[in-house]
Amino acid sequence: MNHTMSDIGTLLRTRREALGLRQEDVVLSTGSSVKFLSGIERNGPRPRTPFADLRTLVEALGGTIEIRFPDESEDQNE
Repeated sequence: MNHTMSDIGTLLRTRREALGLRQEDVVLSTGSSVKFLSGIERNGPRPRTPFADLRTLVEALGGTIEIRFPDESEDQNE
């Protein structure tokens, strides 16, 4: 399934809650701040969220990030 940047916060919050973790639990293991995680989970403005920080949060919750670019055959099918 493909998700957009605006889906990431919702996905992170849903996963964190499914694991029974508080925001504080996640940021302790990642070195992030609750303010940072809360902003992402609310899909708030993230003008310069470093990819490495986002990847660290996703991986702390057992996920991965995959970036795909459509090839020519996918472009023609849309």
